[in-house]
Amino acid sequence: MKTFKEFLSQASEEQTTLLSEIENKLSKKYKIENFLEESQPYLFVHLPEGCFYKGLRLYFAFDSLSYREQEEPEATPVGVAHSIDISEIKGNKKIVEFVAEEFDKVVEQAKDVGEEQEEEKEKHKNVSRPRRKTSGELDNKPNTFQGVAGNGNDQEEQATEETPSLTKL
Repeated sequence: MKTFKEFLSQASEEQTTLLSEIENKLSKKYKIENFLEESQPYLFVHLPEGCFYKGLRLYFAFDSLSYREQEEPEATPVGVAHSIDISEIKGNKKIVEFVAEEFDKVVEQAKDVGEEQEEEKEKHKNVSRPRRKTSGELDNKPNTFQGVAGNGNDQEEQATEETPSLTKL
């Protein structure tokens, strides 16, 4: 009978083998960096120009194949983890084909989001923003400040080009 540690080790080896097979398939379309020797093995798949993010981390979380957006190969992934359900698929070849198809869909979605963001940037790029008005301009009054006179009474004083004396405050 296998120990729990042996069971986990075998599962990890099978997952790493599957990631390696997925790498071979996806590398025909995408640039991939291999981090299969890490304690938590993963692939970093560089996405084409125009996508919302630079790449995806493809990895196993327990028995589930998952991916997350990531900006750089060795950076911490961002966003929510998305799962690719492979539990009902038997055989590594079928799993690899399914993952490749799903991955292409994810890349298309990333391109769509990237294009939408570029369109939004272009819309706002040429919009001129009005200059902020000062509080005096908003009230149509000259700038004023509340000061405390030497006798403790509040007085409104006209602002001048000079800095008000601190002895009056």
